[in-house]
Amino acid sequence: MNGCIVGAGYVGQPLGAVLSSRYNITYVDINSDLVRSLSDHKPTIHEPGLEDLFKKNKERISATTDYSAVRNSDFVMLCVGTPQDMPWDTRYLEESASEIGRNLSKGTLIMVRSTVPVGTNRRLASIIERESGLKAGEGFYMCHCPERMRESKAIQDILNQEKIIGGLNRKSAELGAKIFDDMGIKTRIVSSPEAAEYIKLKTNELLATHIAIQNQMARECDALGLDVHEIREMVGSDPRITCTSTFIPGPGVGGYCLTKDSYILQKTLNEKGLHSKLIDVEREINNSQPLYVADEVKRMVEGGTIGILGLTFKGNTDDLRETPIKRIIESLKEHTLRIHDPHADPEEVRRFFGIEHVGLEDAVNSDLILIGADHDFYRNPEVQNLLRNRRVYDARNILDGDNVKKLGVGR
Repeated sequence: MNGCIVGAGYVGQPLGAVLSSRYNITYVDINSDLVRSLSDHKPTIHEPGLEDLFKKNKERISATTDYSAVRNSDFVMLCVGTPQDMPWDTRYLEESASEIGRNLSKGTLIMVRSTVPVGTNRRLASIIERESGLKAGEGFYMCHCPERMRESKAIQDILNQEKIIGGLNRKSAELGAKIFDDMGIKTRIVSSPEAAEYIKLKTNELLATHIAIQNQMARECDALGLDVHEIREMVGSDPRITCTSTFIPGPGVGGYCLTKDSYILQKTLNEKGLHSKLIDVEREINNSQPLYVADEVKRMVEGGTIGILGLTFKGNTDDLRETPIKRIIESLKEHTLRIHDPHADPEEVRRFFGIEHVGLEDAVNSDLILIGADHDFYRNPEVQNLLRNRRVYDARNILDGDNVKKLGVGR
């Protein structure tokens, strides 16, 4: 079977690489530089295991900027994102749907993987019907299978997480499930595309809410002189409460999904005359967390230099999108900052933060060190040895020692 991945970013690249173990995969993307790299079987994002899959399956991977690749595909997976500043705006998806419709062959399955407002899949189906002249559910098939992978664990999540699939009709859902079933990946069919759309949005809203609870708990423990990690462990020992074992406090919520999906859900609810106060509270806590961390850092150092280790929104990724570290840096602009990240591209760091990326030893040679991302690199004994005699504010709970002040552990 031939498959087409439309949108070759952080969602599309690992998805296509995994599927290429069984299917012939063609990436379609408007970015010609990205397409050139993928055509050379070189992924453009840092994701454990991704490069190995590209090398292993290179005979079944190709890339192009031309939507005509859709014509020879048995299935098309739509992985185009929505604008970060207006996440409910689906114009890029609609443009892609038009291109797909103009190149669609009868009997093709279209699977939307992007996170979208409830009702989007049916609207996209109407666009494809108009452009192709085919009827959804008969001339072509369509389902929603929202991506639920975690960056830095994308490959294992694609292989191991159960896939939720909601089709325009039963056959659409079954065809979508078969793509994964034939690879030994578990699937579950739900009642409709709308159900699948809402499940993804609600899941991420709950994830962000759990993180907000942990961040609020850290602030309270700081004020009360308690250890948030002891408290969360004991709170989590109650069998009715499970979130404390999964989530830990940090410098704020970041990344492409959790920072926008609550807004998508709130906009969807507002259009139905409902407003979620819970989303408002979650957003207020998580949006203010970077400023709280910056204020804690300022308590520890007046003037001088601050070295920031880890700039991405989470550990073991190169993704700077919506990283909470950007707001921390903006709040600390009166200090001299030396920033380092083992995975982020130095030129991208300079463009994104307006500060030059420096080497590890230069960053460590500061009056105070802030741990901003929990990269495994910083857990390396050699790196930790460099930090042994330095004052450290650990916002990620990866270090120990008398020289380390941890987020949520007293004042």
